[in-house]
Amino acid sequence: MQATRNLFLRTSSADLDAVEAALLRVDAIEGAAEACQRLAAISDAAHGQGLPRIATIAAAAERLVSRGAPARALALRAIMRLKDVLRATGETEPAGDDSDLLSAAEAERLPSLADTLAQAHARLLEIAPDNRDPRLTALLDRLANLGAGLEEEAEAVSGIEGDIAIEDAPETKPSAPVTLRRAK
Repeated sequence: MQATRNLFLRTSSADLDAVEAALLRVDAIEGAAEACQRLAAISDAAHGQGLPRIATIAAAAERLVSRGAPARALALRAIMRLKDVLRATGETEPAGDDSDLLSAAEAERLPSLADTLAQAHARLLEIAPDNRDPRLTALLDRLANLGAGLEEEAEAVSGIEGDIAIEDAPETKPSAPVTLRRAK
């Protein structure tokens, strides 16, 4: 049984590397179908191995990948979490809270940046309710200000009527490839 589980963990890790590479390519749309198939296979195999957390995260990642470019960052986050759980899994899965990924995968709309900032602010307050570190206080204030600013911008943009004409952007020539060199 342990040999089968070890094989599952190794092959799943290799599959996740391929999924991540497919999503990071410029033509990620073409790799999304294969990525969904691999994630579904990982989810099914994890159910068979009695690894419910891995199965749940893989299924959430599959749903996020299927949403396309708008959910790409969340899908990559789910894949990174899945890799972490796979690495930490021995005889049992590590405990953990994946509700953020699961709720994003189930949501009708993806969370906005303002929502994400508000969640980060709330989480920091949970972790350090009696913070006395001035750096943490400054970070909390900055998160609150950024979130408020984004909400104000969203309200202003949503109030604009559809009478704005968008001009066609002028065509641009592709830039030359950039070569990076190590400094000496």
